[in-house]
Amino acid sequence: MYHRRLLLAALLTALLAHSACASTPAPSKAAGSDSKASPSAPVGPEAALKMGMAAETVLQVMGKPVSITPMNSDQGKAEIWAYERQVDERIERIDTSTPIMASVTDASGHSRMVQTGVHTEFHDVHHITKAALQLLMFNDHYVTEKTTLKETQVMD
Repeated sequence: MYHRRLLLAALLTALLAHSACASTPAPSKAAGSDSKASPSAPVGPEAALKMGMAAETVLQVMGKPVSITPMNSDQGKAEIWAYERQVDERIERIDTSTPIMASVTDASGHSRMVQTGVHTEFHDVHHITKAALQLLMFNDHYVTEKTTLKETQVMD
């Protein structure tokens, strides 16, 4: 029993090290932003996963993984199953204002720049948050998971 716990701890450490090398950190959220997903609180189908669950049951709950990465282990078959799903999308409307300047000549013949108006443009910024989920599977059974949130922004 001691050796199995030691092996699981080593596999979890390897998963975390592999994830740190393979993924980019999620961008920090702006102050006051409302996040609907949290890495510590599963909100998708992974909330139904239980430690020791058979691979067939995991496939029924989660579906087919995007990728399966085998890991080196002398104690058995170890794999990382990767999933990705969109957890949030919002659109933010921003405006940019540029002063309109013109050269004006006064009575003494001197020129100076004067603001004569403002040009305003509106843009939509799409914020898309995706959850990257990695499951550690050992001997075709679920051991643990790691979720990373990543937000991308696209301006129209």
